[in-house]
Amino acid sequence: MRYVAVIQARMGSTRLPGKVLRDMAGKPMLERIINNVSNSKRISSTVVATSDLVENQEIVDLCNKMGVAVYRGSERDVLSRMMIAAEQEKADVMVRLTGDNPLVTGDLIDLVLEELDNNPNKYDYVHTLDGSGWPYGLAVEAIRVSCLREAIKSTDELDREHVTFYVRNRPDRFRHHFVNCPMPCDYMSATVDTFPDFERVRNVFDRLMMSGMPMAYGSILKALQINLRTRN
Repeated sequence: MRYVAVIQARMGSTRLPGKVLRDMAGKPMLERIINNVSNSKRISSTVVATSDLVENQEIVDLCNKMGVAVYRGSERDVLSRMMIAAEQEKADVMVRLTGDNPLVTGDLIDLVLEELDNNPNKYDYVHTLDGSGWPYGLAVEAIRVSCLREAIKSTDELDREHVTFYVRNRPDRFRHHFVNCPMPCDYMSATVDTFPDFERVRNVFDRLMMSGMPMAYGSILKALQINLRTRN
């Protein structure tokens, strides 16, 4: 089974333009995400999918510098853009990640993929989203590319904009499963949407580096809790 991590990233953002390349504890946020994914023991390759707008050339430049494959496609038709990357990398399963979730770790990805490995004929789509108890922003979606090939036939704009929307909204057709968080933290946020979000996540990175804690989901959860207590 070939697992390919496809990181969805672009410079355009209404609330925080260029956020994926903002400095996150000494490195661009996108570089932090790529480095985290590289710690996965199950991912075959990691690639970035960005759009063909000129402004995203900076993302391409970073990927080239890091030696990471990058694919470009439609700005609005995100599903087709992600599928270009998955098909080029000959993925059996796409692990969908996004550039605004820098706290996703390699061992969290492996936790999700372990469910697919242990249940090869049972699940089509395994995730850490709704109902799983994970903080918003620790989002990992592992989905069989064969399911996405069916999804890409849809002409619905929402299905094209939101990569897994078609599959997520058809639990009667596709076999879903979520991985439970060991210490339910769905009241916390780990995503970067606004500048205060960015500051909060950067504080987590700083805390982990200063304490020497590993970049693992257990450490992330603890750091997020400490951050929340400190703010309150």
